[in-house]
Amino acid sequence: MAPQAFIDHPVFYEDDQLKSVQYFFEGIMVIGVIMKDSSTTEIYSKFRLNWVSSWLVLLQKLPVKQWDILHMHANTAAIGRSLIKASKLHSKKIAVVASYHIPTSCVKGTLLYG
Repeated sequence: MAPQAFIDHPVFYEDDQLKSVQYFFEGIMVIGVIMKDSSTTEIYSKFRLNWVSSWLVLLQKLPVKQWDILHMHANTAAIGRSLIKASKLHSKKIAVVASYHIPTSCVKGTLLYG
């Protein structure tokens, strides 16, 4: 999501773990998310148990009740096992596709390894 998204769109959902906006880009629903207080370890592991329940509540607030596919594209803890677990709890037969890009702030280019 463009950083401007949190200025241009109202907050869709927020709790102690994450903050999100919802908008459409070229007809595709985009959920922009900022994860709160991520440690380096959590960014690498892409998992925190509390994130699973936060993601599940967010998914349940969306207009689509069952999803066939979820495309995650991010470079932080926002793309990871917590969201996949919540997605599988929400929509049992969902297929998850993830695409990564290496953040320029990661000198070694290993931030997204694994």
